[in-house]
Amino acid sequence: MLNRTILSLALLLPTAPPLRAGQSPAPQRPVEKLEEVAPQKDAADAQDAAEAEAAQRRETLLAELRALESESGELLKPTDAAAARAEVAAAAWTLEREWAKSLLREALALTFPAEVDRARLRDRPIGAALRPGPAEDGARGRVRRRVFQIAARDREFARELGETAARELGRVEGAERSAAMAAAAADEGRLEEAETLIMRSAEEEPTLINVGEAINHVAARDRAAADRLILAYIERLRQLPLSVFTERNHTSLRVPLSFAWMLQPQRHPFPGAVTPPPPAGREVVRAYVAFIIDTMTRIEQSGGDPSEMHGFVTIVWPHMLLHAPEYAAQLAVLERASRRPGQKPPPLRSFVEIGAFYGARREERLKLARQTKDPLDLEMAASSAMGRKDFEEARKLVGMLKDGELKSQLTEQVNTRESLHLLGAGDLAGAERLARQLNNVSSIQQAYPPLVRRLAKQTDAGRAALLADEAARRLLASAEKNPANDTFTPTLLAPVAGSIRIYKQTRALEAMSELALAVEPAAPQVALDLLDALVETARKARVTSEHGNPNFNPEAFARLSAAGAGRVRSAAARLEDRLQRLSALAAVCRGEAERLAQKTEGAARR
Repeated sequence: MLNRTILSLALLLPTAPPLRAGQSPAPQRPVEKLEEVAPQKDAADAQDAAEAEAAQRRETLLAELRALESESGELLKPTDAAAARAEVAAAAWTLEREWAKSLLREALALTFPAEVDRARLRDRPIGAALRPGPAEDGARGRVRRRVFQIAARDREFARELGETAARELGRVEGAERSAAMAAAAADEGRLEEAETLIMRSAEEEPTLINVGEAINHVAARDRAAADRLILAYIERLRQLPLSVFTERNHTSLRVPLSFAWMLQPQRHPFPGAVTPPPPAGREVVRAYVAFIIDTMTRIEQSGGDPSEMHGFVTIVWPHMLLHAPEYAAQLAVLERASRRPGQKPPPLRSFVEIGAFYGARREERLKLARQTKDPLDLEMAASSAMGRKDFEEARKLVGMLKDGELKSQLTEQVNTRESLHLLGAGDLAGAERLARQLNNVSSIQQAYPPLVRRLAKQTDAGRAALLADEAARRLLASAEKNPANDTFTPTLLAPVAGSIRIYKQTRALEAMSELALAVEPAAPQVALDLLDALVETARKARVTSEHGNPNFNPEAFARLSAAGAGRVRSAAARLEDRLQRLSALAAVCRGEAERLAQKTEGAARR
C-alpha cells in the first residue's frame, strides 16, 4: 500500500526534460512574493474604483446642472435668466468647460438692452456726457460683472466677451471693461498685462475716470510704472480733437478729477487699499500742466472757446505750485481768459491754504449747526465729523436733533462707522460693544460680518458663533418688521434716491449669507444654521429676487456644501423664489464640482 502511494505521488509530480550533454541547468526566475503583489493590486483596484466614482459623480452633477439650465428658461425677465445661466456656468466650469462658456455667452447677450438703445450707445462720441439710464441698467451691469468674473479664469475667453460687449454697447462699455481687467491684473501683480489693458481703455474712451482708477492700482504696486502710464495717457489726450475740450460735456469734470486722484492718491478715497499709493512724481505733474497750457493755447489760436477748460486750471493749481511753479504766470493768464462773462475769480490756493480754508469753513458750519439746530446743518456737520473719525463730536451733534427717523438713522451711522474704525484699530471689544447697539439691517450688514470674520481668524469660535447667531435673530426680526431696504440716504440725495437705489427690499438675506461665510472657518455648524435662517427669513419676510439679484451671496451655499452637502442642498431647495432656488442649487453643485476637481487633480499628482 505504501509503495503504491509513493508511486502515485511520483506520477503526479512535473518532470523536467533531461539535460543534453554539456547543457547547464536553466537559471530559476525569482518568484514574486504574494505579500508584495497584493497591495499593488489593491491600490490599482482602489484607484479604478475612485475614478469610476468620480466619473459617475461628474455625470450626476452635469445632469443636475442641465436640469437647472432648462428651468432657467422659464424665468421671464432677461436679467433673471442671465443671472441663473451665469451661476450654472460657474458650476459647470470645472466639469464641461465649453458648455460653461456657451452659457456665459448666452448670459452676456441677455444683459444687453434693446437694439435701439444699443445703437445710441455705439454712436456716443468720445468725451460726451454720460446719461444715466433706468435702474434696470444698473442691474444689467451687475449681472454682466458676474459673467466677467466667472470668465476671468480664462483670460482669452474674458477678452472675447469684453470685445463682444464693447461691440454691442459702445466705447464706454469697452473702456470700463478694459480698465476693470487692468485693475484686477495689477492687484495680482501682472503689471505688464495691466499696462496693456489700461492703454486699450485710454484708446477706447480716454475721458473716463476708470482710466485713472486703474492706473492707481498699478501705482499701489509700482509707482514708476504708474508714472510712465500717466505720461503715455497724457499723450493719448493730446491726440484728441480740440472739440472734446470745448463742447459742453463731462470731460471738463471727469479728466481733471481723475488727474487729481492720480497725482495725489493719498488725498482721495482708494477703495480696498489699506494704504493709498504714493503721489506721482514731479515729471508727471509738469507734463500734465504743460498739456493743459498747450491745449488751451491751441483752442485760443483756433478761435475756439476755452471756457470748458477753466476747471482744469483751478483743480491743477495746487499741484502746479508744488511741482511746477514756473508755470504759474501762464496758468493765471489762461484762467482769466477761460472765465465766463460775469464769473468771479476763483480762489487759487496751495494745498496748505486749501486745508486751512476748509478747516475754517468746517468750524463755521459746526458753529452754525449748534446755534440754529437746523436738521440739515446738524446732519451735514455730523457726517463731516464722522469723515474725520471724530465720533464724539458726531454724537453730540446727533444728540441735538429731535427724536425721529433722521436721529435714529444718524445714530446707527455713527455706531456703525465707529465700530468699523475700532475693528481696524484692533479694538475688538469696542467694535463688538457698538455693533451690539445696531438695529437696522444695513447697519448690521456693514458691522457684523467683518467683526465675526476677525474673531473666526483669531480662533475665537465661541464669540464668533455667539455674535453671528445674535445678528441672525436681529436680521430676521428687522426684516419681518420692515421688509424695505433701510440703507441710509443723506437728505440731500433723497430726491434722487429712487434712481440710486436699485434694490428696494431688505438686505437681510445678503447679510445672513455674508455672516455664514464669515463664521464658517470657526463654526461650520453655526454657518449651516445661518443658511436655514436665511431660508426662513426669505419665507417669513417674503424677500424675493430683484432684477437678476437673488438678494444673497450664492458663495455661502457653495462653500458650506463642504460642511454638509445634504443639508445645504435641502435649504436651497426650500427657497420659493425660482431665481433664488436656481442660484443656490447651482452654487451647491459648484462647490461639489470644485472639490471633485481638486480631489481628482490630487490623485493624479500622486
